Amino acid sequence: MAGALAGIVVVDITQGLAGPYCSMLLSDAGAEVIKVEPPSGDTARGYGPAYRGGDAAPFVELNRNKRSVALDIERPEGMDALRRLIATADVLLTDLSPARAADLHLDYPSVEAISTRVVQCNITPFGEFGPMANQPGAEIVIQAMAEYTESLGTMGEPPVRLGTDVGNLNTGGQAVQGIVAALFMRERTGEGQLVTVNMLGTLMHLRGMMWASHSEGVDDWWGFHQDTYIKPADHGYETKDGYVFLTAGQGTLSPESLRALTDKIGIDPKVYEDPRWAGNGAGVIGGSSRYGYEVKPTWNEALRKFTTQEVIALFDEAGANAFPVNNYETLFADPQVQEIQMLQELPDATLGSYRALGAPWLFKQTPAGPRSAAPGLGEHTDEVLTQAGFSAGDIAKLKAAGAAR
Repeated sequence: MAGALAGIVVVDITQGLAGPYCSMLLSDAGAEVIKVEPPSGDTARGYGPAYRGGDAAPFVELNRNKRSVALDIERPEGMDALRRLIATADVLLTDLSPARAADLHLDYPSVEAISTRVVQCNITPFGEFGPMANQPGAEIVIQAMAEYTESLGTMGEPPVRLGTDVGNLNTGGQAVQGIVAALFMRERTGEGQLVTVNMLGTLMHLRGMMWASHSEGVDDWWGFHQDTYIKPADHGYETKDGYVFLTAGQGTLSPESLRALTDKIGIDPKVYEDPRWAGNGAGVIGGSSRYGYEVKPTWNEALRKFTTQEVIALFDEAGANAFPVNNYETLFADPQVQEIQMLQELPDATLGSYRALGAPWLFKQTPAGPRSAAPGLGEHTDEVLTQAGFSAGDIAKLKAAGAAR
C-alpha cells in the first residue's frame, strides 16, 4: 500500500540538516523526493567521519528514501535542467537567502513562472526580511539568539547549548506542516504558494510557553516552566547504580500515599513537621515541582540506598513515577522504544544493511518510515532526468558540459 503522500513529487535542493530533515519526513510519509545536489555533494556527506563509503552517518540518516541527481545549477545547462524538474514537481524545497534566491532566479515569482501549482518552501536562519535576512546562520547562533542557553548549565557559569540541533530539526518539522497545509489549500484552489520558515522564529515559537509563565501576575507560582529559569540545573536523583528523574505525573499524590512512600524508602517522619511536606505530594517530588529542589537533599540521601529498578518499582506502586537516565545503549534496549518501532533495518548496497530511526508517527492505513537507503551522489541522475523527458543525448551533453554527474 502506498504512503499518505504518494504521488507528491518533491524537488529538494537544500543541504545540511533542516531542509533534508523536512524532505526525509515527507518521504517517510510516501512522497517521492528528488534530491538535487551539486556535483561535489551535499555538505552533510562530510558531517563527521566516513560511515558508508565517503558519506558521514548524519547524511545517511537524513537522506533515506530519496533519489540523488547531481546538477551544477551555477551553470546555465544545470539550471535549465533544474527548471524542467521543478515543472514536474508538487513541492520545491529551498534554503536560500533572499539575495541568493534572486541571483539564481529561484525567488518565488521566478518559480511561479515555471509552474503555478508548485508549493515552494524556503528555509532560512533569520527570515526573509530585516537586517539579518541575508546573513548565514548556525545552530549555536540561533540557540543563543533565541535565548535557549538561559536555562541550561549551572547558574553563574558560562551558557551551554542544547546538544541536539533543535533549531535545524524543529525548523524542518515546521516546514513539513507548512508544506502539507499549502498542499491541502492547493486541493481547493489549484494554486501553489510560497511557504517560508526560519530557525529563529521556530525556536521563539517553541519557547513561548516558557516566556508566558513569566508574564505579569504570576506572583509566587513556581511552576515547571518558571523553575527552569530560577533554579539550578536538575541532574536527577542518584541511586545505587545510576540516576533517576522523579515526577508525580499529571495528577496529585495523596498525603497518605506520599507518607507510605517515604516510610518505605526510610525518610525520617519528622520531615512532615516542615510545611513544605504538607498537603500535595506532587509538591515535593521532582526538581521542577513547587518545593522539589528545596527538599531534594532529603530524597537523595534516601534513594542512594536503592537500585534504579527498585526506585522505579517503589514510585510506580505509590502512583508516582521514576524514570531512569538512559544512555545510547540502554535507550535502544528499552522495551518501550522497541514497541514503538523507532529502530528499523534498511538494506544498503555498501554496508549490507544499517539501522535507521523510524518515523515519529504511524498511520493506521498507510505505511510510513524508512523504505530505502540514502542515495549515492548522482546515483539517480540518468533515471530522474529520463523520467523528466531528457533524451540520452541530452543527458550526455549535460555531463560533458560539467553541469551534471
